[in-house]
Amino acid sequence: MTEFKSQRLKVAIKGLVKKKGLTYKDIAKLLDCSTPTVKRILGREELSLNRLLELCEILDVSLAELEELSKEESLQKEEFSPEQQKFLVQNRSYFAYLMELFDGKNPQEIQKNHGLRPLSTQRYLLGLEKQDLIKVSGSLKVKPNFKSVPHLGQGKLAELYTQSFLKTCAQFFIDLLSEVFYSKVNKENAPKIHSSLSILKLSESSHKQWSDELAQMLKNIEKISKFEENSKDPSELKTTVILHCHASTSPDHPKLKSIRNIFGPIPDL
Repeated sequence: MTEFKSQRLKVAIKGLVKKKGLTYKDIAKLLDCSTPTVKRILGREELSLNRLLELCEILDVSLAELEELSKEESLQKEEFSPEQQKFLVQNRSYFAYLMELFDGKNPQEIQKNHGLRPLSTQRYLLGLEKQDLIKVSGSLKVKPNFKSVPHLGQGKLAELYTQSFLKTCAQFFIDLLSEVFYSKVNKENAPKIHSSLSILKLSESSHKQWSDELAQMLKNIEKISKFEENSKDPSELKTTVILHCHASTSPDHPKLKSIRNIFGPIPDL
């Protein structure tokens, strides 16, 4: 298990331990080990899969639920410092590298996936370490300087991430649509794409209720995905990509004009 993912799960576990009114002494008794051992397990010591499953059983939570909880926790925790944000905005490739670390990849995987030279890997890790974003051991084992994935806030870094995220996802779907409409590949094997646009008049309360229901549906399908990924033969699975965006704004927002004229302007002839 990667260090970034492990620390994220540990934060969620500690939150559940506190919520259930348990102590480390209680956990130690249930794990049949000492209290110092529990502190090490939930500290910097590597968290094995067996220990993780034992903790899930004690806390009455599935691994999928724990992973979901760890994501929710990460949105409410630490933030990058202004200096770190400035560095990541000015050095976008370092930001991309850091996000892959947060996504659970190790330096060897990133190096292989992106065709990097070992020297480039060293430069990325050194640059991120100089900004107190990570710690690197001699064997290139990366340890985060955060208990969870930092929140991006609402500054330039968040804007950079959001714009890059939306543009990349939009281009992905544009490319898939081109494949569906113009490819000579058998239509049965072509990607299945569903898209729609709705512009509605809703109260804030109705929009929030719908948004909460949609968020719950996404959580449910993620749980099903985790289950099927671990229980079904890989040949039975396809990759499903979900781009989730919605906004609530004033009726006279100037950007609404472009979305209403999605097929282009109709000039006076």
